[in-house]
Amino acid sequence: MIAYEGFPLDEDTRAPLYWLGDDYPSAIGHDISDQLAHDDPHGRMLALRCLESPKLEIEASEEDGRVLGVRATFQLHIVMQSPDGSRWRLRAESTYTATNLEKKDGGSISAELNLLETGPEP
Repeated sequence: MIAYEGFPLDEDTRAPLYWLGDDYPSAIGHDISDQLAHDDPHGRMLALRCLESPKLEIEASEEDGRVLGVRATFQLHIVMQSPDGSRWRLRAESTYTATNLEKKDGGSISAELNLLETGPEP
């Protein structure tokens, strides 16, 4: 089980991220776990902490204010456990981009994870 901390749950943050689902921290955690599994398939994520409110860039329709696209950038602290039991901390930036949200098919969503720093967890 992953411990989630620091993710803002206020409506001003959650509303523009509706396309990530009702529990957006879990959706982000699942995506990051999948991405990190490519480097260490036996590693396990223990904790995911949002270090500050995400930077939201919202594209809206000038006609009716509908959200057409969102770019959300999260500054994160990740705690991983290796198969040998050692723990590692990662500082990362994760960016989600949703475009064409007004389309019937729901548009498209992409995710990018940039690892900024790694080291043993004290």
